Amino acid sequence: MKRWVLILVGLLFSVTAIPVFAQDVTGAGIETMAQAVPYIEAIDADGYALASGSGTLVTPTGRIYTNYHVIEGASDFAIYLLQNISELPVLSYYASAEYISPSLDFAVLQIDRDANGNPINANNLSLPYLPAVENTATIGETVRIFGYPGIGDGYMVTTTGDIVTIQNGDVGDARLPVWYWTDGEISAGNSGGLTVDAEGHYLGIPTWVVSEEETSGKLGGVMPINAALHSLETESSLNPADPNSVQSMDGGASGSLYVYNDSSVSVCYLYVSPSSASNWGDDQLGSGNILPSGEYFNLSVSLGSYDLLLRDCDQNNLDEIYNIEVTAETVLHFTGDETYIDPSGLSPDGQSTALIDLTIKNKSTENICFVYISLPENQSWGDDQLGAANVIAPNNTFTWQKPAGIYDILLEDCTGNTLLDQRNLDASTDATLVFE
Repeated sequence: MKRWVLILVGLLFSVTAIPVFAQDVTGAGIETMAQAVPYIEAIDADGYALASGSGTLVTPTGRIYTNYHVIEGASDFAIYLLQNISELPVLSYYASAEYISPSLDFAVLQIDRDANGNPINANNLSLPYLPAVENTATIGETVRIFGYPGIGDGYMVTTTGDIVTIQNGDVGDARLPVWYWTDGEISAGNSGGLTVDAEGHYLGIPTWVVSEEETSGKLGGVMPINAALHSLETESSLNPADPNSVQSMDGGASGSLYVYNDSSVSVCYLYVSPSSASNWGDDQLGSGNILPSGEYFNLSVSLGSYDLLLRDCDQNNLDEIYNIEVTAETVLHFTGDETYIDPSGLSPDGQSTALIDLTIKNKSTENICFVYISLPENQSWGDDQLGAANVIAPNNTFTWQKPAGIYDILLEDCTGNTLLDQRNLDASTDATLVFE
């Protein structure tokens, strides 16, 4: 009996922030759900289309879940969104890779430019999205699949089927379902798209097809959303072997580089590159994250000489510094006029630079979209600490590294309504704030 496996490798080719979960995925609900499923075109270093597939917007600020094989080998990603389900999707944005897990075939993109390639502040986006929260499927359950298969000529296609078997596997340190097998129709181009249950809950990412030539039988593989979420918590992130990465310098021992923002403006882009590298590499803050006034950023790097570039949220250069020798603990201060090395290795208030983990756990049924963390003596809350690309979904956590101390914390939903106003939280050691 002849069998063959098709891995979907590439495969083809003014909105309000509406969380589209819990939709009845029939009739008008299908069109609503489809708005959160972008068409992704992977572009090579020369600007040519390399491959394409599908994805799912998981935050209103443009974070997209997809398959690694959809973006593998590409340098840039064009994001096409639906304006009408009966029309072809329209080029709307460009995105950068934020996270990859080749072993799980999972990747995360972040929208960071408009359709003309101009940088944008993702905080200003308000896109339809499907929150990535833990959900499980059962054998026999009916599912609906969304994506842009090649046989659909670039149009959104949605199909239905049942979960016919569930395959467990290891993801990091956990044993959990790694594949939902379905008889729902999946074809090349569906990769990275969306699979939901009958109520519109996010179940997983359609990834591959197994076909049998003799009987024309076909089953599709869906990566469970729980496996993807666990991968984000436990595996390494983007570009572990990038020759320009600050983590890949030779020299064995590593040191800590602290960058304090003592200026009155937010640092939105921070590039830390080995002095021997030919380019700046990736933004070390990560897509959508910022270094607000009065805060600092800690980066573990191999010992050696580094160059730094700081930019504001409009991509304007704030400062460039070259040939900084990173030792076991190197502390830099950006004042707005200059960046200098602090020989004491202490923060401006004379406290040790030792950090604690400050964690917020969301045990409610609401998304936490804005988090403000401030010292009690501060007159204002400052900037949102989640950054543009992040939401703390129900049953999820988010952790920051902060200097040990006492903090006031404000949590808000996606429309800016207060969820929790916690004053004088003792974070002298690792601390967790639970919102229920």
